[in-house]
Amino acid sequence: MLGLLSARHEKTLAATAAAFEAHSASLLRTVGQSHADLQTAVASRDEERLAAWTAKLESIAATLGKEWQQAGEHNEARLTA
Repeated sequence: MLGLLSARHEKTLAATAAAFEAHSASLLRTVGQSHADLQTAVASRDEERLAAWTAKLESIAATLGKEWQQAGEHNEARLTA
């Protein structure tokens, strides 16, 4: 009787351990995929942000170039007048 009870307990414990292992593996896959998705989203947002910064800096550089050109022309006109 004790041997039968022990065997049943051992089977139950083994089944529980196998289920725990399967759930753990599933959880690890889910977390891994979630992390990969997050990295992809972050990289995409970084690219968008950097593209916006680049466009803004190019706009600022163009504006500054025009202003320097105008300032130079204004200065030249003052000196020749």
